[in-house]
Amino acid sequence: MLPSRSRLERWNPDSLAFTGQSIQDSGRAVADAVTTMSDNIDTMPETRAWSGDAHTAATRMFDRAQDQANAFAAYTRDVGAALRDGAGTIGAARTALLDKADEIDMGGQLHVSDQWVVLITGAAMTAEQAAALERRAQAEQMTVNTLLLAVGAAD
Repeated sequence: MLPSRSRLERWNPDSLAFTGQSIQDSGRAVADAVTTMSDNIDTMPETRAWSGDAHTAATRMFDRAQDQANAFAAYTRDVGAALRDGAGTIGAARTALLDKADEIDMGGQLHVSDQWVVLITGAAMTAEQAAALERRAQAEQMTVNTLLLAVGAAD
């Protein structure tokens, strides 16, 4: 779903970079904690504190948990990288669209609505002026549509 103009203005794509790093760090922390538990279970027989079938079962369980935690860490690494990389792509597309909308608004004769429609600002004009302004609005709408689709593709 493409965002409205007011929503796009509130977006902060830069926050994705920080969020991506946080997700990656959290996944790694989970994997590290499970690895520590697995290592601790493995070394218990050396202390003669625990041995036998129960220890063997616990060791196998934590080995499986370690494999799953490592897979989770790899997943969070990939998600984090996608968020970090996407922050730049989305940010650039967002800026280009908002800059174009602001440029159109500043012209005085046209404005871009919250739903990205290029509209003619009401004013007294001749039929020829209105026709020329309509052609300009259509051309600007094509540009806005292209930039809006770029935001959608980046997202």
